[in-house]
Amino acid sequence: SRTSARSSAFFKVNKAVIYRTNDQTSLNQVAQTLKDHPEVKLVIDGHTDADGTVAYNAKLAMNRALAVKGYLARQGSPVDKMTIIVRSFGECVPVESNKTAAGRGMNRRAELKEFGNTQPEPANAKCKEAGRERKP
Repeated sequence: SRTSARSSAFFKVNKAVIYRTNDQTSLNQVAQTLKDHPEVKLVIDGHTDADGTVAYNAKLAMNRALAVKGYLARQGSPVDKMTIIVRSFGECVPVESNKTAAGRGMNRRAELKEFGNTQPEPANAKCKEAGRERKP
């Protein structure tokens, strides 16, 4: 069975640039899979840490998801001919606590995964303002 198209990328504060070599390497593998299998359907979800406002983070998370799509395009993936859903969850779906630098780093991410015949639900980037849980 072929490798499934699934990957994550992590981001610096307030940035939507894929800068980590290992993220680039895994996305390069995804890009190759998509060149070989353009029928694959993808959802790319952008996320942020809880710093900044909910509205700002909704936009930043979308830019992160779009950055992943753009990266795949630059590697030759036929993104315009594919089914790709780009969603923003802003700060609303943390995977780690925003109280620590490491946790915030894990929350600044975009996640890419395949979906089958079930359309992914629309994302919601509106949630209760998490507020700064730490001293500046």
